[in-house]
Amino acid sequence: MPLPRLDIDDKIKGDTRLTRKSDDVQAMQQQIAALEAQVKQLATEKNDLEISLEMITAHADTVEAELLDARNNLEDQVTHRTQELAEKNILLETEMQERTRIQVLQRNNLIFLQALLNSIPNPIFYKDLNGYYLGCNHAYEQYLGVKKERLIGHVPSEFLPPEIAQQEIAIDAEIFTSLTPRVYESSLPFADGNIHQVICHKSVFHDADDSLAGMVGIMVDISERKHAEARLKVSEKRFRQLFEHAPIGIILVDSEGHFVQTNAMFQHICGYSAKEIKQLTYQNISCEREYEITKQQLTELQLGTRQSISDEKRLVHKEGHSIWCNIAAVPVHDEQGSFQYVIASIEDITARRQAEEALRKSEERFELAMKGANDGLWDWLINEGQLFLTDRWKEMLGYEHDELDNTIKQWYALIHPHDKDEMLSHIQAYLGKQQPSYEHTYRMQHKSGSYVWILDRGIAVWDEQTGQPYRMVGTHMDLTEQKEAEKALIEAKNAAEMANRSKTRFMANMSHELRTPLNAIIGYSEMLQEDLEEEGLEDLLPDLDYIHKAGENLLGIIGDILDITKIESGYMQVSYETFELAPIIGHILDAVHPVISENGNALHTQVQASLGKMYSCKIGLKQCLLNLLTNADKFTEQGQIWFSVSKVVRDETEWVLFEIRDTGIGIKAEQIEHLFKPFTQEDDSSTRKYGGTGLGLSITQFYSTKMGGVIEVESEVGQGSTFTLCIPTTVPEHLLEQI
Repeated sequence: MPLPRLDIDDKIKGDTRLTRKSDDVQAMQQQIAALEAQVKQLATEKNDLEISLEMITAHADTVEAELLDARNNLEDQVTHRTQELAEKNILLETEMQERTRIQVLQRNNLIFLQALLNSIPNPIFYKDLNGYYLGCNHAYEQYLGVKKERLIGHVPSEFLPPEIAQQEIAIDAEIFTSLTPRVYESSLPFADGNIHQVICHKSVFHDADDSLAGMVGIMVDISERKHAEARLKVSEKRFRQLFEHAPIGIILVDSEGHFVQTNAMFQHICGYSAKEIKQLTYQNISCEREYEITKQQLTELQLGTRQSISDEKRLVHKEGHSIWCNIAAVPVHDEQGSFQYVIASIEDITARRQAEEALRKSEERFELAMKGANDGLWDWLINEGQLFLTDRWKEMLGYEHDELDNTIKQWYALIHPHDKDEMLSHIQAYLGKQQPSYEHTYRMQHKSGSYVWILDRGIAVWDEQTGQPYRMVGTHMDLTEQKEAEKALIEAKNAAEMANRSKTRFMANMSHELRTPLNAIIGYSEMLQEDLEEEGLEDLLPDLDYIHKAGENLLGIIGDILDITKIESGYMQVSYETFELAPIIGHILDAVHPVISENGNALHTQVQASLGKMYSCKIGLKQCLLNLLTNADKFTEQGQIWFSVSKVVRDETEWVLFEIRDTGIGIKAEQIEHLFKPFTQEDDSSTRKYGGTGLGLSITQFYSTKMGGVIEVESEVGQGSTFTLCIPTTVPEHLLEQI
């Protein structure tokens, strides 16, 4: 393969590159030589460094050994010093604890002393030699109205009025000079704004070195004592006035019976003047028959063998008549216990004794009246707990007069156990004025063991002053026969009601039994009428028509009887529904028009337009209207009957009023109240003349009540009657709840 051809320029460029490479080699060789020289230099320096390092290491070992010795020596010194410091620290802590304990004791002692001072109700203070306050208790703070913290370090003149402060300073100087205590009275203004009478006790005190240190003062408030002394003087004056003007007699009698002192009332009771009474002894005014007893009692008071006298005695008036007195006496001794005199109160009770005598006689008359009464009488003295019973009272229970105790306990024991609580509650209610009278019926046990019924009546006697009852009297009436009669009457009533229920059930059963053949008779009469009409035997039709009508009439009567028996037995049910009222009115009028016309009466109707709907008993409403209209027709001949229907609102309730008015025979006023009772008509003659069972109005009232309505009746004999049936358009809720 031929070589490529090179031109001159390429050759020149190649020579140039070779020259440059040669220069680079030389430069690199120079650098290598320089590096070798540096390596040698570094090797030399390394050797030098190794030699130096060996020398330094040897020296460091020497230093390290010296440092180790020094450290060991220092640790020993530190250990020794630490032990010394620990021992000193223990001693120091022990000393500090002891000092702390002493300080606590001192502080507690100071607290105790301060608490002790504060517990003392009298004001206490203490001052230094210069008169500056060092402290005080709570009572002194209250006296000045200044807290102790503000008081300490200050002088009295900063808190007391100037004149009092000067007086206190002078007294303090005298005490510091004489070193003797000082007690004196003073009048000081307290922080409460009042001037108090006080006794001040002041004395000096010394410090621990027995050097004079200051003064302590105690104040005793004697204001109450001063007031008590003043009150005692007033009391003595009042006692003197009370003694002189007391409503009872008061006397002081010595050991010889002489009157040491008497008051005006005693002088009035006995009829003597003060001058005259001083010349007398107790013997002069005492009843001769009672004096020896009184003398003995006075001697016992003097000797101390008797503590008091409380008795009713007779005294002799100046005019010679006896006076009943209530006497209470006690001895009076001096401070050494020696007898001084007897003080006695004398109350004139003559009027009371006379009243008691009159009462005794009245009670005797009352006892006679109680014995003459047929009912058992009792008399209860409430405060004494005594009960007096007449013989008749005991006879009702079969006992003799001496067989029962006159105690409330005996009376209470005879009451039937089931009646005790109720009887007690009635008496307590009466005595507590919760009932105006006391009357109660309960059972008491007869001697035979049976129980009798008692009617208990009573009335209390009240104390006008206390308002409390102290006596109660009453009667016992034997109601056993009456109770037995009532029981028999109740049993008879129950038997009658049972018989009535049996009658009701019988009537209901019979009504069903009768309706079956009657329906057959009515049905066959209708069939015979059709047959006779087809056979052309019209002359027999009136008889069959009479049979048909009689059967329907009898069926209506039986239906009424069945309805009333259902009502009486509680089986009559009503159902409520919503219906249009106008169609009902139309059906009723269609049904009664022929009947009314047949009786020669004219029916006039007035029905309000747009009557709307009702929620009521449709069957019951029809029955009511039919009964009222047929009744009006039955008792009216050749007359007028008006039937009107309208709506009204009364007491926010919408009502429908059905009014049926006729020109018939009318109803007597005294018979209207019995009009709606079963089997009742105006009178017997009406029943015979007009027929009927008298059940229509009873059934009408039943239905009207079940619809929440009422029936109103107005009538005048010979002029006619008006029946107004008022029915609410909606059945009341309480009737709906009964379904």
